[in-house]
Amino acid sequence: MANYEFLLGNYSQTIAYCQAALEIDSSIMALFYLGRAYSLTDRFNESLKYMKSALEKVPEDQPFQLPFFRNRLHRVAYTFWINGNKEESELYFDQFVEFQLQLIKMERPQAQTFASYYDLAGVYAFRGETKKALENLRLLNQQKICTYWMAEFIKWDELFDPIRDEPEFQQIVRDLESKYQAEHERVRQWLEENDIL
Repeated sequence: MANYEFLLGNYSQTIAYCQAALEIDSSIMALFYLGRAYSLTDRFNESLKYMKSALEKVPEDQPFQLPFFRNRLHRVAYTFWINGNKEESELYFDQFVEFQLQLIKMERPQAQTFASYYDLAGVYAFRGETKKALENLRLLNQQKICTYWMAEFIKWDELFDPIRDEPEFQQIVRDLESKYQAEHERVRQWLEENDIL
């Protein structure tokens, strides 16, 4: 439920669900989403506290080998950065970029590769590497169907703030929204035609 509320932008509810989950088990996922929700509600000290707790749960002999966590390491990096720990932040950003570039080289489902383009574009934008950010956004925009999370997150994702006023960025956001809406309508029609609605 926490992930669902998070996707809907209900961060106070995300926090409540994660706190309840932590009473049962202090999983990396609950700690991460709690840290992320606190970050998105401008409670950066609390965010850092939970991100550090999540980091402590990563096995020492396999740093960042947990698939859930390594795909979100850029969010950990942002939390360290916003709390003034730039050096550690850069370390996590570098590890994340290296990992995503390796993933892109592998033969994976297209949706996963597009997610890598999205995340890399965000990191590059945040770091002021506008050209690389836009290159990855162009690759992202080649997808024929856009998921809800991508069409919505890109509108407010703090990593894209440095390029938010770029005309090409704004056009890509509109393109992704159009692709999402078209697919949403296609599914709605299919459900109607099959008497599911």
